[in-house]
Amino acid sequence: MKKAKGYFTTIPGEIGQFYKIENYDCMEDFFMTITSASDIWNFCILVNDNLGF
Repeated sequence: MKKAKGYFTTIPGEIGQFYKIENYDCMEDFFMTITSASDIWNFCILVNDNLGF
């Protein structure tokens, strides 16, 4: 059985690190609000529609 796994990685030609999630389709559903210092709000939702068929 696959499991979700996350870790920091780099992308050639990009500055900084990024967080990579492998097998994200195995994760439970979640909703996240991401705020910043500016007046912009971002929303992220993951809905696992893998029904096992």
